[in-house]
Amino acid sequence: MTDTAAEAGWSVDFWLDPACPLTRHTARWIAQVADQMALQVRWWVMSLAVLNEHRDDDPEGDPHGYLWIPARIAAAVQTEHGHTAL
Repeated sequence: MTDTAAEAGWSVDFWLDPACPLTRHTARWIAQVADQMALQVRWWVMSLAVLNEHRDDDPEGDPHGYLWIPARIAAAVQTEHGHTAL
């Protein structure tokens, strides 16, 4: 990291699907990195189930839409308490 980047810090937009183990694991990692260097993380909610709802196949194996529930809860947290709370 250059001196200018270290002084200004870095900003990262992180899109989190709370039902996806890979994004949860990566979110813990980026939070640890943010604690160790000048990194501001803006958290955003996304849902792979929502993104894939119009596909003919069901890659998540969730025909009843239960994977939407964690995304809706996370979106409510973000709306009421902001990016940091998420």
